[in-house]
Formats: sequence, C-alpha cells, structure tokens
Amino acid sequence: MIRELKTKWSEDRGAALAIVATTLFLLMGVAAISADLAWYYLNASRVQRAADAAALAGVVHLPTAPGTASSTAVDIANRNGYDSTLADVAVTPTQLGANQLQVRISDDVDTFFAGVLGWPTMTIARTAVAEYIPPLKLGSPDNDFGNACDPGQPGCSGQPNFWANIHGKWTS
Repeated sequence: MIRELKTKWSEDRGAALAIVATTLFLLMGVAAISADLAWYYLNASRVQRAADAAALAGVVHLPTAPGTASSTAVDIANRNGYDSTLADVAVTPTQLGANQLQVRISDDVDTFFAGVLGWPTMTIARTAVAEYIPPLKLGSPDNDFGNACDPGQPGCSGQPNFWANIHGKWTS
C-alpha cells in the first residue's frame, strides 16, 4: 500500500513548479503592462499641461503679433521640459483665425517593460487651443450715470437707457 502511494506521488512531481512558473509569468506581465500604462498616463498629463500653458502664454499676443505668440508658446513649452530642438520632441504652434492659438506637443517616451514586446518607446501627442477675447467696453459712452429722463415718458430720446439701483441692507 505504501509502495502504491509512493509511486502515485512520484508521478505528480514538478506539476507545482509548472503552475507557479506560469502564474508568476502572467503576474509579471500584468505588472509590466500596469507600470508602462501608468507611465504613459503620467507623461500624457505632463504633455497636456505643457501644451495648455504654452497656448495660454502665446495667445495673449494675438492678433497683433503672431510671431511673438508662436515664439512665446515654444519658449513656455521649453520651460516645461519639452525642447523642440531635441529629435524626439515636436512643439508646433498654429494660429487658427485671428484670435486663436493651437499648440501641439509630441514626445517619444521610453517604456520599461513593453520593449520586450516590441514597443521600446511610446509617442504621446497632445493639443491645446486657447482663444484671446478682446476686452468689452462697459458703461455709458456719455459722461452720464443713468438717464436724465424717464424713457417711458414722451420726449425722452437719444439717451443710453442706462439705469442703476443700489439695493442692500439699510437702504430705502
């Protein structure tokens, strides 16, 4: 009886090693994908923030100085770590219409584990568009505050129809 059990157990030798090796391989693969994916999202958010900052910094020079707007956008992208003189980084400012500036930043990021699967780098490209809205004129064009007459009354014309009311605590 003991001899039969010993023979059965000896046939199962190495099965645990194969199961552990396969499981370990799969777990390390999932960890590698997770690490590279987290690295991708971190760098993608960095590229997006740099593109946003570059577009916002450059758009204030539009529409009067488009060349200054582009050079300012490239300078701000450079200050945020995306130097367009490097081979794997591209910063492209483009004027859209009279008051809009689009900045596209592209960067090649090295991977940790995906290189084993044939992806040594990942290209991340993000775009930001900013629009300069000119200031609005507020108030009356005349040197008046309010109307000199009631616009509902006959003979009251040519007034800016501007009324004001101060209402708050302790006012009648």
